[in-house]
Amino acid sequence: MAEFRYGDLDSDTRNTIHESNHVDVEIGPNGNVVSVWFRCMRVPFEAHNVDQHRANDMLHDPKPPTLYAIIIEDPRSNKDG
Repeated sequence: MAEFRYGDLDSDTRNTIHESNHVDVEIGPNGNVVSVWFRCMRVPFEAHNVDQHRANDMLHDPKPPTLYAIIIEDPRSNKDG
């Protein structure tokens, strides 16, 4: 299985054309999450319904973490060539 790094490996290096530090969530017409993207890469996700207390906690998080890169393990790729 091959491992790939996508994004900025350190804060001084820009390895993608986009410099966003968050994921983008696409929501379909019926309100369901249909995809999640980090810059130009679609990433796997699970969507979960939460209660109002949890939703309020997440909406008012004062300082969420910053995302610079993700590590991808692709079982379809052969690391040795």
